[in-house]
Amino acid sequence: MISAPAWIRQRAPASLRGAVRRARIKRRRVPGPPPSADRDALSDTATQLLGGPARSVQHASVSGYKEATAYVIWLKGSSGRQATLVFKDVNLAPERYPAVVGFPGRPGLPEAGMYASPTPKLEPLLATCYQQLELVPQQHYQYFLEDLNATYRRGFSQDDKLWAVDRLLEVSDAIREWIDANPSAAITRYDDAFPEEFIEYSHDALGRFAAQTGYEPARDLIERWESVADLYLAETPERADDAVHGDYRNDNLFHHRTDPAQLKAVDWEFAGLGWLHNDLASLFKSGPSEGARIALEKVAQARPERSFEEHRKLYERCRLERGLLDAALVANQRLAVSETPTLSHTHFHRILDAQARLGSPGALAPSDLGGV
Repeated sequence: MISAPAWIRQRAPASLRGAVRRARIKRRRVPGPPPSADRDALSDTATQLLGGPARSVQHASVSGYKEATAYVIWLKGSSGRQATLVFKDVNLAPERYPAVVGFPGRPGLPEAGMYASPTPKLEPLLATCYQQLELVPQQHYQYFLEDLNATYRRGFSQDDKLWAVDRLLEVSDAIREWIDANPSAAITRYDDAFPEEFIEYSHDALGRFAAQTGYEPARDLIERWESVADLYLAETPERADDAVHGDYRNDNLFHHRTDPAQLKAVDWEFAGLGWLHNDLASLFKSGPSEGARIALEKVAQARPERSFEEHRKLYERCRLERGLLDAALVANQRLAVSETPTLSHTHFHRILDAQARLGSPGALAPSDLGGV
């Protein structure tokens, strides 16, 4: 299939981009439910959505680097009513999700807790969960979720990112409320022991990837690893300031098509305690931009106890962490499931770019425009 140039895709209306995406997914659909879906739970959900049993069921995988874990399901009832839903099969067993073996946290568990017991501030940010099954305690979950695409669209543009920055404190407050209500929840704490354990996890994953593939950008990164690790650790604050989503990026943010006040977020697996800069780094991980500078000014105004330069350094430190996290997770997963694992050079460019900017004062200077 021939893909349109990036500049055309970026300028296409959000509604058109969403329609193209849905059409591509629809072409991949196959008869029947996803192989791993619990049939009774799916039947109950179909009855809930259609008012009766489903006459036909189709599905298509929409997973990323984690194979066969997320699907769209199309339902059609005997009366002609139709509905769609999202099915997630989250198995945290090491053999099913090798990417997180050795990771200093329990990705996946925060999301399970949030869907099971949403708090008042958090609930409006979540997709409706029709059914949640805990097949193996603290390990294997299945979710039957609202398909947001009917009334929401994914974020895409820089304006969408800045609008998501405006909602950042609201999202953080909602997560904090849930954490306070669930003090024993297995969240990721991005301070505490996380930084040193994370550096070891990343070095192991990327070092094995470099040794197995001989990929030059990976080898170059490992050769300069000591300086990367030292800079990252030196710029880590002692304590976390805020609750964070952990993967706050356009692909995981849904904007209501007619009501801008409504935002939904998905993929809460990495939620925990850290800094707003963790989520900024997810939004703007591709590199510095005018949008990143404006976003950083917004956060600096909301958290005036730090100078702009301190905010900048913390942002670049979190962007370095984000680059390492993306690269290490994908490397770990592909080393485990593929005989010829690959990584994009973009992963390594982001890491080295963040490292360079972290050591360069004023790389993102505040605007002369005053308040934003």
